Amino acid sequence: MPLQGKQHYGMERKSRTTDKMPLRVNRRYKGRLAAPDRAGGDAVDLACEVEYTDRMEVKLTPELEAKLDGIAAQQGRDAQSLVKEAVERLVGYDEWFVREVEKGLEQIEDGEVLGHEEVGARLEKLLNEKQSKP
Repeated sequence: MPLQGKQHYGMERKSRTTDKMPLRVNRRYKGRLAAPDRAGGDAVDLACEVEYTDRMEVKLTPELEAKLDGIAAQQGRDAQSLVKEAVERLVGYDEWFVREVEKGLEQIEDGEVLGHEEVGARLEKLLNEKQSKP
């Protein structure tokens, strides 16, 4: 019984294949699937791979929908494309933010930190420079 691996959303999925019996999933647990071992032993844990074939529906308040329609009309676009763009921006921002936090945590672990006094001195210098400009 060969094991085959496939990367999907950062998780490795292993599946067992035989000519006799297809793999049957018997329960779902925290985004992963547990299936009985073919030999009747312990369950085999599989990462869940999901294909979305339906569109997502988002419920908006009438007020928010009216604002969205107004912006779409001003820009000569349809509301659906604005929503898609907004979601893409949100997801992109969230990914960027997580990367920046991870970079900061790595800097802390590497000892690349500023003391309280140094932060205060830098802020004071910056404020003085801003105030002295016409």
